[in-house]
Amino acid sequence: MKLVEITAQKMWDSFVSSQPYAQFTQSWTWGEFRKQQGCVVRRFVVMDAIGDWRAAIQLEKRQRHFGLCYWFAPRGPIFYAKAGLAERKEIFFFVLEQLQKHPDIKTKSVFLRFEPLIPYSDELRKSFSKKLGWHASMNPANSALLDLTQAETVLQSSMHAKTRYNIRLSEKHGITVRTSNNKNDLQAFLDLYAETGKRDGFVPQSRKYVQKTFETCSAANMATLRLAEKKGKILSANIEISYGDTVMYLYGSSSEVSREVMAPYALHWNAICDAKEKGYHFYDFGGTNPSDKNSVEYRSSWEGISRFKTNWGAVPWEFIGTWDHAQQPILYFILNLKKAFR
Repeated sequence: MKLVEITAQKMWDSFVSSQPYAQFTQSWTWGEFRKQQGCVVRRFVVMDAIGDWRAAIQLEKRQRHFGLCYWFAPRGPIFYAKAGLAERKEIFFFVLEQLQKHPDIKTKSVFLRFEPLIPYSDELRKSFSKKLGWHASMNPANSALLDLTQAETVLQSSMHAKTRYNIRLSEKHGITVRTSNNKNDLQAFLDLYAETGKRDGFVPQSRKYVQKTFETCSAANMATLRLAEKKGKILSANIEISYGDTVMYLYGSSSEVSREVMAPYALHWNAICDAKEKGYHFYDFGGTNPSDKNSVEYRSSWEGISRFKTNWGAVPWEFIGTWDHAQQPILYFILNLKKAFR
């Protein structure tokens, strides 16, 4: 095997988008977006002896204080579809070994952060924990996925009864759903997104960041702004990102007004039906709790949102999570100690 840098978008996206459960954060477009945010982006593939691609990894260079940095591969590396667990592990550690030798990657790098789509197992997680230099990060390790290849009747029967009821209730109240690229609609979404964060107690991404995400991905035909309304008033709105075989529910918002009409249910059901009609395999509700409450990844604060997602019939897909490999262990310890005292 050898690690080769890639500079051609067509070759890159042809491989990354064709793998099952495609990850938009490893797409060429996302890399270009991250460049706009000030990151250096590098893209590498693992080739076998005959030149076939076995994995791809897109890395973002994120700056820290005093000229230090770390490199992050969000939901990467991406492995070729037929790679089994043993081969994924072999490829992953080959990538790590090669990156540690790369002069541009190792310069002033405190650590490398990976999120490989390797299925969770206690044994594998313990093996990572025992390896020198590895540290688990607390980014969400699991996603709730809805399989859109099922018949619509099966999708509905897989939902919790209350979810089906709320969809019907939204229809009864006359909720309509539409998509838009209108700038005014985007601003209305951003207002509602900020309102939702304040009400629900989470820190939203900055207005500028979300707007630029939508504009960049929309220009590549990857982003959809979907709005649920009653009598012309926007009550709920989502931004979805489509890539390969997957539609990702990225940002959501809802109004405090008229919550009894269940606008978010009309919104998601419309998005699911739309994605299914267009031939996508997965509707990804995003981060969720693992099924095991004793897992180190389990968060009590996520119980409500996890329940909402699984009540749609979405199944948690559990991965080994986000892992940092310390290139400079002492500096890594100091940086994390500082973060712990914030």
